[in-house]
Amino acid sequence: MCATVCLEGPPRPTPSSNTFSTWDGYNRTVGTQVNYTCAANQTFEDMSEMVVVECEEGGNWTHSNISLTCRTPCPTPGLPSAAPQNASVVGAEAPFFIGDSVVYRCPSGMESWNRTTSYTITCSDSGWTNLDPSFGCYNVCLENPPEVPYPGVSDWNHTTRIVRTEVSLFCPTNYTFTNFSRSLTYICNEDGNWTESPPELLLCRQACPSLPPPSPANTTLAVLDRDPPYWVGSRVWYQCEAGLSTQYGGDAVSLTCSLNSGWGQLDIQCEPACPLAPFPYDLTTSNMTSAGKWGITYGYWCEYGFYEQTGGVYSLFTTCVEGNWTRTHIPKCIAPSSRAVGSKCVGQRE
Repeated sequence: MCATVCLEGPPRPTPSSNTFSTWDGYNRTVGTQVNYTCAANQTFEDMSEMVVVECEEGGNWTHSNISLTCRTPCPTPGLPSAAPQNASVVGAEAPFFIGDSVVYRCPSGMESWNRTTSYTITCSDSGWTNLDPSFGCYNVCLENPPEVPYPGVSDWNHTTRIVRTEVSLFCPTNYTFTNFSRSLTYICNEDGNWTESPPELLLCRQACPSLPPPSPANTTLAVLDRDPPYWVGSRVWYQCEAGLSTQYGGDAVSLTCSLNSGWGQLDIQCEPACPLAPFPYDLTTSNMTSAGKWGITYGYWCEYGFYEQTGGVYSLFTTCVEGNWTRTHIPKCIAPSSRAVGSKCVGQRE
């Protein structure tokens, strides 16, 4: 006798699905029913203990797309607790089975106290893994807090940046910040920024043990690095007034503060002076220094065998007279063969 059949066999569970079937392996006639069941303590994903499919007149089995995987329900039916502050829940949905995982995820721009942005819990045969009670999603500062260079120290844990976090910076004994405090506190504000302060404040420094020496006559005290207060390592300049120079040449002397001796000894005398003396060319030697006190005379000599190109002389001199040099230009020295006809003999000097 002929009968209407389903073109294919009923849905087949995978070998790893732990599912049992009543199908005899060949009957596909219309009206045939096949029962699927799970092992003890397991259910299908809709929590049912049995699924029944039937061959219909149209040649198809009912529930042909149903999942036939048997799973062990999670011992804890629901999630262990509500989602942490501001976190969303992604991953498996109820009903939950052993092996399911749920992720608590922070929105963009938020993170937990330890810089994490998500936390995962998984159901095992003993229930859900523990959720860190401190996990939550908070507004944070986008950058790390200010740092203090050595020898300063910070109590920041190099992790937490959530709003209202406080970080303190400290200077060691005998050092202070430039506001003369030994500690500074920074707070992560609601706007995502740490408390503002000028960068130069974040230096642990030692105060200079004394003030700079007073300015001698004809000099002006100029601060090179920064305005007072003065610190160990600060420098100041003592500048001669216009038209004067120091006894060493130049127009200024600097002092640097040290911890043991302060500014040290100031040695400067500003005297009337000429500007820098003419500089010698190649093949010329001179006894000039940078000093240009009134009345001083400097000599310029051509090296042996060479002569000044205009007059054929071996040496020239210039003297500082009331702020000006008697000779402001030193001609070049040349070889004898380069001298003009009629110039003086080799070895002749003036």
